[in-house]
Amino acid sequence: MEADDLKHSSFAKSHLKYYDNRASDFSGRFLRWFLEHLLRLDEFQADDAAVDAKHDKGVDAIYVDDIAETIFIVQAKTKTSDAATLGDTDLKEFSGTLVQFTSGEKVGQLADETKNERLKQSLNRNDVAKKVDAGYTVQGVFITNIPANDDARAYLQKIDNIELYDAEAISREYVDLVVDGGISEEFWFDVSDSEVIAYDAGGASARIFLAPRSQHRENVGDL
Repeated sequence: MEADDLKHSSFAKSHLKYYDNRASDFSGRFLRWFLEHLLRLDEFQADDAAVDAKHDKGVDAIYVDDIAETIFIVQAKTKTSDAATLGDTDLKEFSGTLVQFTSGEKVGQLADETKNERLKQSLNRNDVAKKVDAGYTVQGVFITNIPANDDARAYLQKIDNIELYDAEAISREYVDLVVDGGISEEFWFDVSDSEVIAYDAGGASARIFLAPRSQHRENVGDL
């Protein structure tokens, strides 16, 4: 995938047709595509994580990785113009959104005040307030279908709680798992804390083990 493939004019046709019935607009479809193809959630996890709707308080998705003890707060900003770039304004606004997750008390206030029932249910169902107070890392994830400009990159140098997936980052880290011929790269995982189950049959072999999602994403990102 190339960065230009993320442009609205082509991406909607080439990658998002499957999502037409799962979200009403391009941004919502792009969000769910990202959750499945970059965060590697399954369809049901992605729909469960998505809370994008009116009164979402700047939060489009929440995913809690209990193995890595990380709470991912995702915001999606998409543009239809092929010439658009991402500046620092949207990133600064997202920084303000993340302030709502700096303590369990603030998360509780967010849950009480929001009129978005999906957001409220997600915060309560995932025990986000308790996990913030327990020391879980809150990681902001900002996703967009356009490239970041110099202002955006300069701002990101000043903060450490937002991971940006712009068009260039997404095209670099996206891996087509159903590509003809399969994937021939090597991947390395630390399985010292997991039992490894060996499965061999019919000339094929597999190894099954548990590994933090962060390891999976780091390895896939190396492609």
